[in-house]
Amino acid sequence: MADKKTDEKFNGVKLPVVLSANDLLDGEVVFLTDTGWTFDPAKALVADEAQAAEALVLRGAEAAKANLVVDPLSLIHISEPTRPLYI
Repeated sequence: MADKKTDEKFNGVKLPVVLSANDLLDGEVVFLTDTGWTFDPAKALVADEAQAAEALVLRGAEAAKANLVVDPLSLIHISEPTRPLYI
């Protein structure tokens, strides 16, 4: 699946994407994983379809509402993930 190429977009951002936010306590950039948030972008969940990207955005909104992160709206296009965890 890592070789999958697509021209599909989600909210104007080319897929695949990861979701970033800022840690509530120190403001550092964090990335959504299957178990929470990490500072390591290589551990981020990768959405390669619009439906999966929407799921990332919804999880980010829930984390913001729970005061875990701020600004969880930054979908970042990744051209060649090194260790993708596709959802």
